[in-house]
Amino acid sequence: MYRDGLPPEDSLNLPFDELRDRWFIIGSPDDCVEQLLRYQERLRAHHFLLRMQWAGMPQEQVLEAIESFGERIIPCLQDVWQPDGGEE
Repeated sequence: MYRDGLPPEDSLNLPFDELRDRWFIIGSPDDCVEQLLRYQERLRAHHFLLRMQWAGMPQEQVLEAIESFGERIIPCLQDVWQPDGGEE
């Protein structure tokens, strides 16, 4: 049975560094591209659900993150992933 949307062997009750490494994609654009490519390779995923706004985050910071993702991360992924979901 899933608890809090997670399988029983998983938990969000972890130290921040482990939580960050296991559950979140955080860092510079290059860090994010590297992490997304790692997930794609491991899971064969080509679609990701992003949450770029968290409680208390200023709206300006959220908009900057969205813009940065579109300008600096998506173009790097388009070089690797084909629109039909296949790889080069």
